[in-house]
Amino acid sequence: MAILEVRDISVSFGGIKPVRGVTFSVNDGSFTSIIGPNGAGKTSLFNLISGVNKIDSGEIFFQGRAIHGLHAHEIAKQGLVRTFQGAKVIKRLTVAENLIWQCKAILETLSGDSSPLAHVLSSRNMRAN
Repeated sequence: MAILEVRDISVSFGGIKPVRGVTFSVNDGSFTSIIGPNGAGKTSLFNLISGVNKIDSGEIFFQGRAIHGLHAHEIAKQGLVRTFQGAKVIKRLTVAENLIWQCKAILETLSGDSSPLAHVLSSRNMRAN
């Protein structure tokens, strides 16, 4: 079963069309890669799927529900987030705690709510500067 379906999505920015007619699906439990040279539209594609940018046309479904047109924080609440390279690791936290911290930090950024990250840090006798 497809957990993510992207159907014929496109976007343009001032005449530049980094994503045109992209269609693919990702099956639950599978590993999928998007590869291409610099400037091929990979980042634009991830920004469209995660709601950072809006699509001009097409459809995106996550777990069978339409997510195109939703804001990034609404998509994140459904369990789909875009992460960035260069994640910081806090050595005092376990691997699982670092992953939770990163996910909660993303959700905080998208929603403006600082309580989840504060909770994780306080549980480890730490605080954000």
